[in-house]
Amino acid sequence: MPDLNLVLMWLWVCALLLAGAPDKKTCYCPETELGTPVQPEQVFTFASGRQIALCGSRNADSQPATYSEFILSVCGQKDVLGFWSALQECRLRMVKDTLLIEELKYLPTGIGFRYTKSVWTTEKISFGGEEPERQKTVNRGIRKYTTPEITEVLQQYDAAPKEVDDNTMTLINRLFVAAISGSAKAREYFKASATHFGVLDGAYAEEYNELKTMLEAWDKS
Repeated sequence: MPDLNLVLMWLWVCALLLAGAPDKKTCYCPETELGTPVQPEQVFTFASGRQIALCGSRNADSQPATYSEFILSVCGQKDVLGFWSALQECRLRMVKDTLLIEELKYLPTGIGFRYTKSVWTTEKISFGGEEPERQKTVNRGIRKYTTPEITEVLQQYDAAPKEVDDNTMTLINRLFVAAISGSAKAREYFKASATHFGVLDGAYAEEYNELKTMLEAWDKS
């Protein structure tokens, strides 16, 4: 028959372990307008026991998983850490007790100006105390154009017809990459592109303004 004292000690240890373990059942997304708690898509647990809930849906067929139109919330708190829109695609992962939020951008940074997904910014969230600590940086290690590639893009701009279509936006994206690659001429052409080819409106204007904001962020980083 097992010793009663050993049994009681084992039960006491188990109780301590359970008390210290984070309870994922109590980690809900912020309440909806209907007041119904929503289970998070994913929960990130830190060494301190603090948890951050990802509320949203995974992008279909993404591998590794990426998310758009989601919020992050510290479990047990009503306030949210932030909202990422449907136009943003992010990869989230834990590294050394730090949550990394990597925003991906589809840019012509590949060989032959091929579009590839690149990490544009990385936000780090960690807990040094009760409140989360956050730091966001631009990925300055993104692939840049070589001198011959920059020259080719500038020549494409000089030869391009003054009309606005998908080809125009492809060229503007190349000018953006050439600008962050260090070309002052490409930067000049990129800024002129707002009116050079004609009126940018609708989705074209949104895309250009996003690239413009990205260039400003690059300059500040």
